[in-house]
Amino acid sequence: MRSVENNLPDPAMAPVPSKKLPEFLVFWKKMKPLLTLVQQKDLQPLLECLYEAAKTKIEFEDYRDWARDNAESVREVRRSMATVRRPLGEALHVLEKTKEDNHTELEQIESWAKGGEFEFTFDGIIQDLKRALEAAASIEFLTAAVVHPHLRKPAEKETAKQLLGPDTDPSSLETSLESLVFPARERSPDIDHWFIGAAADCLDKFRTGTGKEIPRYDEIIAETFKIAFGDSERDAENVRTELRRQKKDGRPMYHIPGRPIPGAIPSTIYKPDLGQTAVGSRPVRKMSGRKRNQ
Repeated sequence: MRSVENNLPDPAMAPVPSKKLPEFLVFWKKMKPLLTLVQQKDLQPLLECLYEAAKTKIEFEDYRDWARDNAESVREVRRSMATVRRPLGEALHVLEKTKEDNHTELEQIESWAKGGEFEFTFDGIIQDLKRALEAAASIEFLTAAVVHPHLRKPAEKETAKQLLGPDTDPSSLETSLESLVFPARERSPDIDHWFIGAAADCLDKFRTGTGKEIPRYDEIIAETFKIAFGDSERDAENVRTELRRQKKDGRPMYHIPGRPIPGAIPSTIYKPDLGQTAVGSRPVRKMSGRKRNQ
């Protein structure tokens, strides 16, 4: 299976970046007027945090496009295996039938070749054909798991479910591909929603010069979309709506292949009485009961 794995998309191979952020100094100058209330000593680390979140957003988008581009090439591998399995199966059937009907003649052929440069047995050829069929079937089966979970067709979902059972080796190619949890649906807003939560997480870490919360997360994050990505569709109202949803349902949690999960900002749920805790994980930090700005 080594050569097969080498022919499949590597989940840890970074795609070629398709977008660029403005230089950090440009980002810093444009964002600074929005953060006049932030303590001067906190301005640089806050902007660095926002900039890193912006870089991760672009990486998620690049991996989404990578997964979509590779889905069809992976399916082509699967179709090619289905194509070759038929003649291989027919060859196996013909040889087994011939061995049964013409056993003596085949023994004579084997005897003639014995001891020569091309010595062989028909039993050996039959076993090789069986192994070839098993390998082709395994490749065909494996490619269902190689397709990103969000992009699988019904038959691929069912095959992947069978392949990735409780006994699957956690270090196997199949398992590493199944862990591709970054969003891959073309028109999904999931990555934008992740960034809204990640930016809010950055703002949570810092205070104003008077020790209060930084006000108007919605306006700051909406402007960050414009400055970092040239995206004016995510306005303040849109950001407010998503932040309210995240308070109730928790932050989106994604990771980039080849990096430790969660790979970026943890998925979180805000609870005024308990602080902010990671979904299915240990607490991330205590927020002293303060509510997030809308």
